[in-house]
Amino acid sequence: MMFSQLLRYPAFYAVIGLAGFGFGVWFRRSHWAGRPGLDPRIGGI
Repeated sequence: MMFSQLLRYPAFYAVIGLAGFGFGVWFRRSHWAGRPGLDPRIGGI
C-alpha cells in the first residue's frame, strides 16, 4: 500500500509541474504575441 503511494505521488506532482510549465510557456507566448505592454506588472511574472 505504501509502495504504491510512493509511486503515485511523484507522478502526480510531475504531471502538475509539466502542466504548469506548459501553461506558463503558452501564457507568455500568447501575451507577447497578442497584446505586449498591456500591463507591465503582468509581464514580470
